[in-house]
Amino acid sequence: MTSMEFEGRTEREAVAKAAAELGSESFDVEVLEKSGGLFGRNKVRIRVRTLSAIPDPMASGDSSSAGSVKSKKQNNRPAQKESRPVERKKRVEEPEVDIDPPEEKVLKAVSSFVEGMIERMGY
Repeated sequence: MTSMEFEGRTEREAVAKAAAELGSESFDVEVLEKSGGLFGRNKVRIRVRTLSAIPDPMASGDSSSAGSVKSKKQNNRPAQKESRPVERKKRVEEPEVDIDPPEEKVLKAVSSFVEGMIERMGY
């Protein structure tokens, strides 16, 4: 089992960095530290554990192995779907509705209800 640590502004960003660097999305994530800062300067540190050994292209010194790691990352991307132009729908104008003012007895009922609520609240 191999583990590595990654940092990001959010958990999602840190996990995305881990997935991009490892070229895989199958790993266990443990949140090590969450620090909330002022003005959106949050920081999250996670530890990622994988069952297989994580290839380190820089350690081997062989440039062909580094290229094979990159090609694996590219092969993991889903195929893009054909894009079709989006048809915009025309906005339908709604007819103006003439609203009559409420009747006098409705106004009195609402007014007495509100006054009763205010009295019960102690104001």
